[in-house]
Amino acid sequence: MLEILNNKPLLLTIDNFLKASECEEIINYSWPWKRSGGYDHSTHASKETPERTSSTVFINSKDPTIPKVLKNINSKISEFFKIDYSKLEPPQLQRYEPGQLYIPHWDYFFHGPHINNNRVCTTIIYLNDNFTGGTTTFPKLNKVIQPKQGKILYFEYDYIQEQNVLTMHSGDKVLNGSKYIVTTWIRKTKWP
Repeated sequence: MLEILNNKPLLLTIDNFLKASECEEIINYSWPWKRSGGYDHSTHASKETPERTSSTVFINSKDPTIPKVLKNINSKISEFFKIDYSKLEPPQLQRYEPGQLYIPHWDYFFHGPHINNNRVCTTIIYLNDNFTGGTTTFPKLNKVIQPKQGKILYFEYDYIQEQNVLTMHSGDKVLNGSKYIVTTWIRKTKWP
């Protein structure tokens, strides 16, 4: 079921984008988790930050050992949303344990080298829902998305700045259990 939560900026969810079995296959794989970080504009690298306390794995779709569904996830996103595949960044897997969160933030860049080919939209796929807390909140739009296994959240921010800032969102604190998501960011033109 597709649900449009906001028109401009566009914010929508689709239930059952992935099957439960596909989600479980991704979760149960033996991933090399690393502490999540933010982007350091001075070094052009990731750095640990108290604003984002989850664990992360950057997905290499050419790795023959990873679950097939994850190798093909960007193809499915590209086809479903009619987005040129070359504009999609590699997907990122995230795990939030109790007490972990990502404070309100924007996914696009305000300065630095990436603004020349900025991010214009985001997809988040919820791989499970057997936890408490961990909602995704858009405070400026007064929208709260309850994670549901297999659901995809899609939102755009390729507008004027006054509309782009409305896409501020947070990964709210997980209270019990572990939350798993897959995020893909889409650029204005080919990536990288």
